[in-house]
Amino acid sequence: MDTISLLTLASALVATLFGLLVAILSWMGNKVYEKLSEMARLVTLIKEDLHGQISGIDRRVTYLEINCNKKEEK
Repeated sequence: MDTISLLTLASALVATLFGLLVAILSWMGNKVYEKLSEMARLVTLIKEDLHGQISGIDRRVTYLEINCNKKEEK
């Protein structure tokens, strides 16, 4: 094989490997993005649950404070 044929073959090989590398990196990036999206959904669910629990605790504390104040007034 002459030099031009080897150069053409080598450049085709480099281009193919570069395309394969880009495909693998984009696949990995997509998987990471899916996991991050799933984690964001879970954090939102946890946030909503915690807000509900904190509101419930706040209502109970308020109820106790009102009842303690009523007993002190008597």
